[in-house]
Amino acid sequence: MAFARIVAAVWLAAASAAGAETLEYDLRLGAVKVGLLQLQVIRGEGYEARLAIRSTGLAGVVRAVRFEATAEGGPGPAPARYRESADTGRRESEVVLEWDSGLPMVRSYRASPPDVTPPAAPAAGALDPVSAFLAAMIRPAGAPCALDFAVFDGQRLSQVTLAGGQGDCRGSFRRIAGYRPDEMDERREFPLRLTYAETPDGRVLDEAEVQTLYGKVRLKRR
Repeated sequence: MAFARIVAAVWLAAASAAGAETLEYDLRLGAVKVGLLQLQVIRGEGYEARLAIRSTGLAGVVRAVRFEATAEGGPGPAPARYRESADTGRRESEVVLEWDSGLPMVRSYRASPPDVTPPAAPAAGALDPVSAFLAAMIRPAGAPCALDFAVFDGQRLSQVTLAGGQGDCRGSFRRIAGYRPDEMDERREFPLRLTYAETPDGRVLDEAEVQTLYGKVRLKRR
């Protein structure tokens, strides 16, 4: 709770002196709305970001999902701190990460049920999940789609790769290490398609299609 109050205070103080924005997306599985994704960002010399994902929990359609996380760091994005509280319907997690010279360090990690697979080795330069969303969702004006970065959440290591023109990007999310053998057997690579819209300050994600274990999920900016 103390961490949350500190983050809120810093957020309110910084918002008057830096650019703050909120992006909201409806999540749909086929024609059915299954949730909402919200990214709040303050950008100045560095960044602070909050990511929240909540499902509707429709019985027989998708598991109830709650994901809340905060990250802060320098331009790049180059994360410095990350905190997560999540319930995916399969597992619950509480995570705190900090970065030392670009290397993510696990300060605390709790999962229920407990992870039985050894955690992935942290990779230098890896982003946390919030910073990864930020890197993919808000792009400089005229920047190509080309993105290639690792994502580390304290247990699992994955890789996000995108390529293509400026407005229509295609790529994949690939599981690398720290996943259970049955998860790796289920699927290792998930195709992505991201479409951007031009804004006065650059480009912002307008729509995305992500292949999941439940089918193709579509994100559409509100």
